[in-house]
Formats: sequence, structure tokens, C-alpha cells
Amino acid sequence: MNRICAVAVAVFVWTAVALAQPSTTIELYPADAATINGTVPGNDADAETTVEPRVLLRFDLSQIPGGMQVEYAELIVGEVTLPPGIEYVGFVVAPVLEPWNGDDVSWDQTGAGAEWNDPGGDWDREDFTYGAAGVALRRPPFFNVTTLVRDWVSGTSDVANYGFLLMPVEGTPNTDALVGILDATQLRPVLTVQYGK
Repeated sequence: MNRICAVAVAVFVWTAVALAQPSTTIELYPADAATINGTVPGNDADAETTVEPRVLLRFDLSQIPGGMQVEYAELIVGEVTLPPGIEYVGFVVAPVLEPWNGDDVSWDQTGAGAEWNDPGGDWDREDFTYGAAGVALRRPPFFNVTTLVRDWVSGTSDVANYGFLLMPVEGTPNTDALVGILDATQLRPVLTVQYGK
């Protein structure tokens, strides 16, 4: 009886220790990235069209060990400079639906031997999130992408990890805030992932 009790206690202690293991947080920088520019309908009354920059970011999630559960994932865009006179700019980030190559990608071409179905990048219009840059926000634009990253890591996503497409919210009066974020030296785009058992 004492031996059975001892085994039961040992199993209980081992289980409690395993469950109490702290989460791990890692920071991932883009494995591939690119800025593409194209013409979209004008947002200003004086302009019929305007040139809009969009940013493609893909992160290598293989650093997260198999069997781990993603608890939280946040994408921080990086160093965004607001144009003069602009105090707030909204952004959309969404999963990309097709593979692309950062060396050759363009507004019309994926750079992976195919054209985009929609110029400016094929993205999931049902699975996206919002972020913003503003004078009063006092931090770079950030996006909660937990569900998407969790599904990529677990292999349950309907779309492979082709990364994120970042673009201004439709109707934004000035889209230049995305220009140069991949060239920033102080604060680059980063994906922070917290995971555990």
C-alpha cells in the first residue's frame, strides 16, 4: 500500500511540474520581405489614382518545437514615419494566399513564377486584423495574429504560411507611412510568439 501511495505521489508531482513549466517567448525577424507599389483609386478628391505601397512579410516558424501550443502572437510592424500633417494612419494585415519571392515580387507578379490573381497581392479577405500608427499611440503599429500563427504551427490552417500582407486601410488619406519600414535600423518588423505545452 505504501509503495502504491509513493508511486501515486510521484506521478502527481511529475504532472504538476510538467504543467507548471513556464511558457517560452521568442522574437522572429522576417525570413523574406518586400515592398511592392501599385496604383489604386485615389483617396483625395483631387486625385483619380494614387500610388500605394504594401509590405510582404514572411517568418520562419520552424523554431517553434513540434507539439507546442501557441498562446499569443503579436506582429509589430516596425518604424513607421507619419507624413507631415497626418496624425493617424490605419493598417490591415492579412495572410497571403500564394507563395512569393521577395527578390522578384511586384504588384502584378508573385516572383515565384506566377501572376497574382489580384494585383497588389492575393490575401484572405475573411481573415484579417487592424492596426494603426498615430501620434497619440506612442508605439509602432501592432497586430494580434495569435489564431493565424497557432493554426500555421499546428498545421490546421487552410492556407500555408506564405506570410503577411500589410497595407493601408482603404480610404487612408496618405499612404506613405509604409515607405521605408524594411530599411529601418532602429526598429524592424518582428513577430513575437509565446508558446508552451
